[in-house]
Amino acid sequence: MALWKIIVKKGGNANGLKLETGMSVEVSVRTSMDPLRFGDGMDAISEAFSSKYGFDSRKFRSISMQYHLESKKIS
Repeated sequence: MALWKIIVKKGGNANGLKLETGMSVEVSVRTSMDPLRFGDGMDAISEAFSSKYGFDSRKFRSISMQYHLESKKIS
């Protein structure tokens, strides 16, 4: 298991969601691969942002995550 911090790097209106630069969540994924690019990380990321900020997880999942978000491995 690996812990990642996902940060909004480019704020703005994306798919009807107001993203602010600096918004962040932490997600745990089963592998050590970047969750923005590989595996089931997209689901974990959209659920975490939906839970923390009240976003519609379906709308959040359909944004261009690699364009708006960046990831940093914590452990």
